[in-house]
Amino acid sequence: MLLKNKEFYEFEGFRLDLAERALYRDGKLIPLTPKAFDTLLLLVENTGRILEKEEMLEKIWPDTFVEEANLAVNVSALRKALNEAKDGLHFIETIPRRGYRFSAEVKKVVIEASEPAVQAEAMRRIEETPEETNDDPLSVEVFKSRPNVSIKTTVISPEEDGQASAAQENNQLDDDTARLLDKLGVWESSTPQTASALPMPQRNAVSLARKSGWLARNKQLVIAAAALVVALLAVFIYFNFLKPAPPSRRLAVMPFVNLQNDANIDFLSLALADVIITKLNYASEVSVLPTSYVSKYRNQEIDAKKIASELKVQTMLTGTYQKDGDDIIINTQLIDVKNDRTAWQESIRLKYNRVVEVQDKVAQQVIKGLQVRMSSDESARAERGNTQNYQAFELFLQGVDLYQTNRFKAAVERLDEAVKLDPQFALAWAHLGRAYSASAAFQLGGATDYQKAQDYYDRALDLNPDQIEAHIFKANLLTDTGKAVEAVPLLREVLQANSNLAEAHWELGYAYRFGGLIQESIAECEAARRIDPEVKLYSSALNSYLYNGDYQKFIDSLPQREIAFIVFYRGYAHHYMGNDKQAIEFLNRAYELNPDLYTRIGKAIALAIEGKNREGIELLRDTRQMIEERNVADAEGIYKVVQAYAMLGDKATALKMLRRSIEGGFYCYPYFKTDALLKNLRNESEFNQLMETARTRHEEFKRKFF
Repeated sequence: MLLKNKEFYEFEGFRLDLAERALYRDGKLIPLTPKAFDTLLLLVENTGRILEKEEMLEKIWPDTFVEEANLAVNVSALRKALNEAKDGLHFIETIPRRGYRFSAEVKKVVIEASEPAVQAEAMRRIEETPEETNDDPLSVEVFKSRPNVSIKTTVISPEEDGQASAAQENNQLDDDTARLLDKLGVWESSTPQTASALPMPQRNAVSLARKSGWLARNKQLVIAAAALVVALLAVFIYFNFLKPAPPSRRLAVMPFVNLQNDANIDFLSLALADVIITKLNYASEVSVLPTSYVSKYRNQEIDAKKIASELKVQTMLTGTYQKDGDDIIINTQLIDVKNDRTAWQESIRLKYNRVVEVQDKVAQQVIKGLQVRMSSDESARAERGNTQNYQAFELFLQGVDLYQTNRFKAAVERLDEAVKLDPQFALAWAHLGRAYSASAAFQLGGATDYQKAQDYYDRALDLNPDQIEAHIFKANLLTDTGKAVEAVPLLREVLQANSNLAEAHWELGYAYRFGGLIQESIAECEAARRIDPEVKLYSSALNSYLYNGDYQKFIDSLPQREIAFIVFYRGYAHHYMGNDKQAIEFLNRAYELNPDLYTRIGKAIALAIEGKNREGIELLRDTRQMIEERNVADAEGIYKVVQAYAMLGDKATALKMLRRSIEGGFYCYPYFKTDALLKNLRNESEFNQLMETARTRHEEFKRKFF
């Protein structure tokens, strides 16, 4: 029989067993998926070294193309498995825009034995007898002799990027070395010190100088090397501590202020901000708040510190504009709010029919002011599908402005005119699709408007396959219309190009939710909120918390504003928590604020809680007819209709709508299995058949993407 060595890694109470491919903590097995194990093993084997994302993807998924989101999901799962929440992220560090680093001290143990039983005995002795290792914090090897067994323990310390330190030498400096380094200004010999107490650059100098025999022969070289270290240290200190830092790369582009009482150009206020935001979204090193988060400041006096605090940003772009005959004058400034300074400011004067050039000029100055670069590829992608037709551009800006004020029908008219003037204007096609999508969702335009929206998104992508807006808008529509399986690749493609787009992360989490990947959905939505704490804050909710049973966490994630949609979800969550009195108050209030699809459902749930089933069914009758007649495609919303009918005792209608929801693309099976609101349906044979359909689709979705 061929005997194998037993190998494992240990760190802070954890044991990573290579043979069993298992993780233990104090002897207790901690479940990990195969890829999560591979991710942890790679990190542990390279403790202290920054692992680039590309390197990790190649090693964990060899010969397979996967998105960065898969890696982020595995790291998130590992952090939970390692219980890092209590002590901070002290095992796995995120290195922005690069990758990850494992930062704990790791011991690799290899047990060589002639029989498995001897290996088991060795394991028992290791667990019972503490290792006697050298106090030196750097890599050392300890060999122990036991009957019939050889145990080799290697202690791997997390040196910065794996560099050896001077502490590998005898820790105490000899007198000659200390005096030499004292002359160089690296060491004060009057104060007894050890090499390990020094900063890393000086420790490296000590390591050179400590070789006493070599020192005597090469003093001039030692002096030059140590002087170089000191110079490098000075440069490091200047660039990291003394040189003024660039403004924060998380940016809010504020609505421009119209300095004239000219209603004919008022649309430029928000529209100029929007096109600049669109342009900056192609710069992967910059995070820009969406237009929806700054639109409320239109026609307001700009108080930079107050607004920065509200939006949680430290850098803002502000501007004013006015017409002067055939010219337009635009003044812009980039404000570094944190340091209370203006990073740059510029006045642009050009013919009004050249206003299309403004977005390029301002975006270039912002990039320069933030001290980041926009690669040639990013610049090329940003340029594709633009227009040089100023009339088309003006109509486009008007359409964008109308959309931001929820005048979707008027927005459609302007944008339609824009693409007729310039059929190659890709961005206008994307926004025309978005206007039709909003009409379908909020004004019950139904299947006809959804189809137009998809056609126009496809047209935009034909003209510019890299267009960020068209990808994100189309992905949202695909998820809404039951095609989350098509939305995921679109969003992963966007994030591959720019992982700093909060809305793309959010929409990916939304698509995962429809397919029942609740943990993956939470990871993406949390990533979105880390980039932009207000992304989709008032128009969407992190439902995956709710579906995961994290009810208080869900409530805490909702904003405090009294918006009907948000008030509905507050009441909805309180019902799950058993707080029915509060649930009824919130659900009734939401209905008073705006009796739309969701709040009608909420009102029906409130009536069910109060035992007023007949009133609730009557209230939902018109809603159900409207959904069926107009072919409303919101499968997640329809699922909430199912819940209301189930609570009201109308099982037949509930099951009919449940089939519509699942077939419409909402098959969140892990949630369905435990949803208390469906308890009245669980004994029905049709319900079990539908659950099997949902389970099958959920598992197919999971296999496809993970």
